Amino acid sequence: MDDPSLNAAFCYESQGECFRIQRDLFLEKIDQAGDREGFTETDLRYFALLDECADLLGRLHPAFMTLSALTQLASDEADDANGV
Repeated sequence: MDDPSLNAAFCYESQGECFRIQRDLFLEKIDQAGDREGFTETDLRYFALLDECADLLGRLHPAFMTLSALTQLASDEADDANGV
């Protein structure tokens, strides 16, 4: 059975990883430049948004994993009750 909560957890984990990679690349550009002077305010806002998204998605992932486990437990109990 396809577990929607597990699929969502994987999606959030993957998206969070993408944000972290983008954030790390942006930090690398700042490190190579030596400072933040070469970056526009929009660049810095973009970095802050990437950082926030990675953090939020990282916090959502465990919740979806818990939901997936509870969904599987409920499904198993229903199968047991129905003699499956």
